[in-house]
Order: sequence, then C-alpha cells, then structure tokens
Amino acid sequence: MCFGEEHNWRTFLIGTVFVAMSLYYYGGKSQDNLVMTLIMAGIVLMQLWEALAWRGYCNFASWAAYLTLLAQTLPLIILVPRAIKTARGKLALFLIVAYYATVFIGAGAPPCMLMDGRQIRYTWHDKWWQQVGYLAVLGLVPLLLMKDQVMAWLWTGVFFLSLIVTHRVYGALLTNGAIWCYYGALSAAGLFAYLALKN
Repeated sequence: MCFGEEHNWRTFLIGTVFVAMSLYYYGGKSQDNLVMTLIMAGIVLMQLWEALAWRGYCNFASWAAYLTLLAQTLPLIILVPRAIKTARGKLALFLIVAYYATVFIGAGAPPCMLMDGRQIRYTWHDKWWQQVGYLAVLGLVPLLLMKDQVMAWLWTGVFFLSLIVTHRVYGALLTNGAIWCYYGALSAAGLFAYLALKN
C-alpha cells in the first residue's frame, strides 16, 4: 500500500515494465518463470487499483483489488499437475483449495475502501497481510511446487522479509494499509534480474 496516488502510479509503471520484459523474454522458457511472472503481475496490478481509489473510484477499485487478490495465487495451479503424485504436490493442492474454500465461505461484496485524505484504509477483504491462508499459499506453495528452488527460496525469503521489515517500520499504520509501498516495483525488477542472469 503506497502513501499517495503518485507513489502508486510510479510503482505500477515501473513494475509493469519489468513484468512485461520478464514475460516477453523468459516467460515461455519454463513453467516456473511463467508462474512467478504472473504472480508478480498481480502484485503490480494492485497498484493501479489503489491509484484509482485515490482518484475517487472507490467501489470499482475495491472490487478490482478484491478480485486481483483472489487471482494472485491462481497461477500456482499451473504447477500442480507435475507434482500431484508427490507429498509436496498434495500438500500444495490442499493449501490452495483450503485457502479458496475459506475465502469463498466468508465472501461478500467488498465494502468500499475508506479514504481520510491521506491514506486508504483497507477493509478486511483487502488486508492480505492478516490472511494466514493467503500468506501460506503465496509464501510457501512455490517452495513445494517449483523446480527452480533457488527462485522459490528467493521469492519466499523476500516475501516474508519484506513483510517483517514493513511491519517493524510501519507497525502502527498497518491497519491503514501503509505497507509494501515499492515492493511491487522492486521485486519485479529483482525477478527480471534473476531471470536474466539464469538464462
């Protein structure tokens, strides 16, 4: 969550450039590359909806953000068939199914993001950092399914490290969503750099 519209636009534009390059140059070279790039695209896309929320398109932005969060973990399903016969694959599938089951059981129309002029206050639907299922699927399932374990460990490490760091820095502001401002852009750039070095 960024601190203002201009930061969201910067993060979205920078992140989009690196996601597009990763997808174009390396997305077709392996399923792992494709899945991680698509997950990153979802993180970057959130910046667009937040920017539009700052502009006042509150209901639309809330719905779009909610659906994007639900879709962020879907690319991992691409990796399930090749690992489904293993214990790791079965555990990964269980985590994914359990996450979506709990989400849809408690789902409803996401309320509008509330704005007080300085920060967007997220509703419970959008507080992904408080959703254990989301953190488990997006943070741990790549370790269970990806062949490229270096990329998987880098992803998981950066994912949880950034969460811990931002929690320490912005702890009191977490309820207002002041978290992970430039993570989308920086991690998208990091993914492209890793893929470029690997390939």
